[in-house]
Amino acid sequence: MIKKLSRKFILVSMLAVTVVLFIIISAINILNYRSITADSDSILQAMKANGGSIASMTASESDNTDAQTQNSTDTQAAAGQQDPNAADTQIPAGQQDPNAADAQIPAGQQDPNTADAQDTGAPGIIPAPEGAGDMTAETPYESRYFSVTLDSSGSIIAADMNNIVSVNKTQAEDYAQQIVRSGKTKGFIRYFRYLVYQVPESEASESSSADISSASGFTVSPANDTDSADAAASQGRIRVCFLDCQRSLSNFHAFLSASILVSLIGLLAVFLLVVLLSRRVMRPVEESYRKQKRFITDAGHELKTPLTIIDADASVLEMDIGENEWLSDIRKQTKRMTDLTADLIYLSRMDEGSAKLEMIDFPLSDIVSETAQSFRSRAQLESKSFETDIEPMISFCGDEKSIRELVGILLDNAVKYSDKNGKIRVTLRKKNHTILFTVWNTADQIDPETLPHIFDRFYRADNSRNSEQGGYGIGLSVAEAVAVAHKGKISASTRDGKSICISVVFPGR
Repeated sequence: MIKKLSRKFILVSMLAVTVVLFIIISAINILNYRSITADSDSILQAMKANGGSIASMTASESDNTDAQTQNSTDTQAAAGQQDPNAADTQIPAGQQDPNAADAQIPAGQQDPNTADAQDTGAPGIIPAPEGAGDMTAETPYESRYFSVTLDSSGSIIAADMNNIVSVNKTQAEDYAQQIVRSGKTKGFIRYFRYLVYQVPESEASESSSADISSASGFTVSPANDTDSADAAASQGRIRVCFLDCQRSLSNFHAFLSASILVSLIGLLAVFLLVVLLSRRVMRPVEESYRKQKRFITDAGHELKTPLTIIDADASVLEMDIGENEWLSDIRKQTKRMTDLTADLIYLSRMDEGSAKLEMIDFPLSDIVSETAQSFRSRAQLESKSFETDIEPMISFCGDEKSIRELVGILLDNAVKYSDKNGKIRVTLRKKNHTILFTVWNTADQIDPETLPHIFDRFYRADNSRNSEQGGYGIGLSVAEAVAVAHKGKISASTRDGKSICISVVFPGR
């Protein structure tokens, strides 16, 4: 009993810790994964805004930057030198240097040398579009990406492979066609995050002539170049942008594996702690339960002597004054008390594991047949139908006396609590490696909610009816103890609320 309670305590504790830990680890990894996809989608949105690329600097911007740097250097060099003729040629007070006058810029105009150097962000960096996330000046250099443009029929028009080396053009085109056929607009293919969008007509018009020429293998004449571009743009182009997320996904998988490993180690540590602490937690309960069982055993033994004396005195008194109603009732109640005491002592010993069970092979079919035959006449006297279906030659290894008591308890319960003119059926079958013993009987009314409790000690579903039958509600508890002692299982069920079937399953050979 205490061992079962301790195992349940450990099981419930570990289940609670496992569920909480699973929720925490799942939430962390889901948020981590969503962060990776959100960052990837931000870069893909930047690619969409910049025509399938996030290149940070064009060739012209690089030249302008170099020119600005050279001009700045020349200016600084000139500032550090002095014209040798400056000392001899002094400008009179109140006059202005004509060279300086030429260098002045009218108000409202901008110095052409510095106009190219102005930008909305870092020098030479394409500003991130709205909603593109936390893109920095280093993002274009950190990212590996490529894009494929297709026409409305799914044919490849162009592929930009300048910023990727791990994928060739054939693989890129194959990925793009797979994605277009799937109908998805974003997701993962292998470790590449992709985004599918319709190329704007303005962008298609600007690049359609060059794309058509390269895709079809011929050069478009200048007269028809604009018409061809407009026709291609009107057909609608699809671009698939790809972003290499291998490093991010590798980090995600590494973190996921590490979190699972740490969780398992944590669960093992918690399990060891719960096992150790459960002994201290269950110690007061175990001590109380041990005292209770000892009291039942001691009280049972102490009750045996006065009950024996009462029965003996009633027998002597009956010999002196003859048989009468009062003496018969005394002897009847004395027998009931003796049986109840014996059952309580037996249950206590079974719980303690101190009951002496002699496990031997015996013919189970014969035991059930003999016990059933003794209850058949009693059922017939009460006008009840009694049927048996016992498979012959079934043997079982167990304590014969305990098995006889189990069979007798179930048959007595069926005959005693079946309805008037009811039916009783006893079956014994061997199925594969199990032995199934069932006792079925009709009843006035069976409440399914009471079935899980009928094996509890002193439990009676109908106190008034059971009082008339003389039951204490302990017989089925003894039957359950016998079944468990033989590594079997006992259960009760009802199909229609008008009958009950008690099944016992024993391990066979």
